[in-house]
Amino acid sequence: MLDEANILYEVEKARDELRAQMGEKHLFSIEAPYGISDEHSRQVVIARFPLVRNWVSDSDAEFMDGIMRGDKRDPATSTKPYMEWERGPVTATTVDEMKGWVDTSLKTGTWLVLVIHGVNGIGYEPLPTENVKAYFDYIKANSDSGRLWVATYQDGAKYIRERIKSKVDTKQNGQAIEVTVTHPLDPKLYDLPLTARTTVPAQWTSAKITQGKDTKSAAVQKDAGGSYVQYRIAPNAGVARIEKAQ
Repeated sequence: MLDEANILYEVEKARDELRAQMGEKHLFSIEAPYGISDEHSRQVVIARFPLVRNWVSDSDAEFMDGIMRGDKRDPATSTKPYMEWERGPVTATTVDEMKGWVDTSLKTGTWLVLVIHGVNGIGYEPLPTENVKAYFDYIKANSDSGRLWVATYQDGAKYIRERIKSKVDTKQNGQAIEVTVTHPLDPKLYDLPLTARTTVPAQWTSAKITQGKDTKSAAVQKDAGGSYVQYRIAPNAGVARIEKAQ
């Protein structure tokens, strides 16, 4: 029911409070109340923040679909590289149903976004504490095994945007392989390392990867395409040098 001036007043005051209590990093994204079905609110808010949780932004729509809460579409039907799948468990939602969302995410590569409004009798449609614990234990088990990456909403969105916009340059330099990743996004906002995969000689069993002052080891893995290493690389941070580990 608010006009544009009052929506902006609410948004700016919320942003001031977040800045004071949590710092500049947490001003990247916003949640627009009732925004999923409110086109008026969408037009006012979406142009003023890098990320709005209620919708896939126009700039992301070329590579991402969105299924918001209440939408029962199957995320596996999307033909785009990424799918934002938002689920909001309520009091009656079973642990098995919530675990099923994780399983679907793992199977389809879907970006599962969880929205929980209450726990232990407090908040809207609160979840029982034991259900939350069982669910988070299930998520952590999949995370510990390396099958699942758990992150904040803003970091998930940043990672996807960086990955879509990045250019990878790989070249041989003597016995080493040099990899550079660059993107045109604002480095003050987009500062997450990306996961890279580089083909290495078949006789290597492990590799040393150096970027700047950071050096790490990686085991060489094999699949039908040959031998490779998988590692994290910081975009716009210079060359990552991959060498055979001694």
